[in-house]
Amino acid sequence: MNQNLDELQGDLELEGLDDELWNAWEAPVSDFTPPPKGLYTATILEKRSATVRDEKYLDFECDYMLHREPDGRNNEYDGRKIAFMRFSSQVRDRFDGVRTSSLLDVCKALGSQPPKGAKAVGAFIDAHILKQTKFQFTWDWQGYCAACYEVKLKELTKAPSLDLAKVAATAAQVAAARKFATKAKTMGQFPLVAGKNGDKPTRAGEMECPACKGPIKARGQVKNYLVPVVAETQAKPVMEAYN
Repeated sequence: MNQNLDELQGDLELEGLDDELWNAWEAPVSDFTPPPKGLYTATILEKRSATVRDEKYLDFECDYMLHREPDGRNNEYDGRKIAFMRFSSQVRDRFDGVRTSSLLDVCKALGSQPPKGAKAVGAFIDAHILKQTKFQFTWDWQGYCAACYEVKLKELTKAPSLDLAKVAATAAQVAAARKFATKAKTMGQFPLVAGKNGDKPTRAGEMECPACKGPIKARGQVKNYLVPVVAETQAKPVMEAYN
């Protein structure tokens, strides 16, 4: 029911102006193009969430902050926040056949072995956030078409609507739809655009989907976490990204 403000009896505390939202507010990012493909040094800036899933997996969603490199690389990205980075204790097969989890790989990059209990692991991540432990990873772009994913999922499940398709889809069908929707696996597949003020050409942060012709925006992903962090020249890749 709608009511004129002048006719409101008493007062009303507004949900959209509470202290939690005020303190968590961030200015919108003007450039959504991810940092280019390369090797980066970062710290975990904050932990957005830590969730126990299916009573056996621990899923994290964190923000990273990039830092300048000793040799001068990527200095323009010093202080850049990389939001919504996810890692989990769920075990999977790495690209080389090794059994691991993305949480384990992040801990390897942080340089110390975590405890095994969920609450203790949460405290472990919090401690590294407090210490601002630096770690390294290689980074690349991916082009993912949400519209193609939805169409493919409905096709595979033969469901009349997307909501029913999401409920009915098996893990294999979800994986197949995601594979179909992934239209670019590296930054080099995005179109070149002219550089500004005589600079070298760069890659556009958007491309046309070859299937539905809709726009696809580039999104960044970690390809490999590196360990050890201390000596960059000795660092070796230990994982493929958690998608």
